[in-house]
Amino acid sequence: MTRSGQLRIVSARRDASRDATTQYLFDELGPDDWVWLAILDDQVIGGLRLTLASGATGVEVIGANVMVHTVSVHEPRRGTGHGRAVMEFAEQWLRTRPDLPTTLSLAVEVDNTTAMGLYESLGYRFIGVDGERLTTPDRRCFVMAKSLDA
Repeated sequence: MTRSGQLRIVSARRDASRDATTQYLFDELGPDDWVWLAILDDQVIGGLRLTLASGATGVEVIGANVMVHTVSVHEPRRGTGHGRAVMEFAEQWLRTRPDLPTTLSLAVEVDNTTAMGLYESLGYRFIGVDGERLTTPDRRCFVMAKSLDA
């Protein structure tokens, strides 16, 4: 049992039962993907998925990297520091894995200024614009990256 208000980030097994609030984390899950759930007061409030399957922009421009495939905090919990905590968890986890690249990359939709501000405050830098469509057709995203070697 956890104290009220304490965020826990727990590994999600590939065969874990899922509901509509977490299914997106597991869609097309590959062998080089890792998934965690963000839990607050015994309720899932978001999640994290990392992958080695970086898009062409990431590989060509950044080189070997681990990509933040998905990071999310459910709407009512946004703006409370949980997104920052999840991203910091991703960085800490990657630092424990000497077998993996030490650069984290991500794609963020060009109009998601709140997320961009978070990533910039964590030290992520703009690398370029990726042509991959995310949630809406014909939308572009910015590619951002951070080396954990520094």
